[in-house]
Amino acid sequence: MAKILVIQHNDDDNLNDLAAPFLEAGLEVVQWHAEKTAAPVSNLDGFAGLVSLGAFAGVEEEDSVAWMPVERRLIEEALALEMPVLGLCFGSQLLASVAGAEVGKSGRPEVGWYSVEMTEAAAADPLMSVLGPQPEVIQYHYDTFNWDVEPENLTILGTANGMNQAFRVGKNAWGTQFHIELNLPTTLGWIATYPKAFEKAGNVPAEQVELTRQNWKLHQERSVALGRAFAEQVKAFNQP
Repeated sequence: MAKILVIQHNDDDNLNDLAAPFLEAGLEVVQWHAEKTAAPVSNLDGFAGLVSLGAFAGVEEEDSVAWMPVERRLIEEALALEMPVLGLCFGSQLLASVAGAEVGKSGRPEVGWYSVEMTEAAAADPLMSVLGPQPEVIQYHYDTFNWDVEPENLTILGTANGMNQAFRVGKNAWGTQFHIELNLPTTLGWIATYPKAFEKAGNVPAEQVELTRQNWKLHQERSVALGRAFAEQVKAFNQP
């Protein structure tokens, strides 16, 4: 059975709609809540995939956040092994940092529903192709990332509002600024719990609830499809 490490950082940001396709694919999911427990592993021996979820902390805080250097080393190991990696929001920012990007405040926070323009390369990508050319996605981030000189193994897969939104490093490591994993209850929960964050980003909470009603079903289908696609990459990596 292929085994993946899922790194969770906050109580209200978990696998959500990625959980079912992972388990249905027969993957063994090992979860690490980085803010509450020590890392359950010191390396990725025996694993075939890694998922890094969102976090309140940012990459710029690495010197003061005990778990972040540990997670960085695990991502570095996964990239060296060409192991499948999926970074979501903070996870994408840390993955980008490992791949040589500068990560910092964007000056244009995105909190709510946004449209992302997928690149031509995304249409042929084994993961991002399932999202279509212009998906409506949930965002909740203040940071962005850029490369002064893009590495040869980097492929930009999505952009919006002048920011990188999706990318691949090598053939097996993906990052998305947006929360493709988010499900309906969590989306509504975030709007109710953090209304001021939506308002500061220029989004009216009541309007975001209506957009959730309009978009959630297709968003769920895309999330499940991406989860299945990532599970296939993990299972292929695990083949003897």
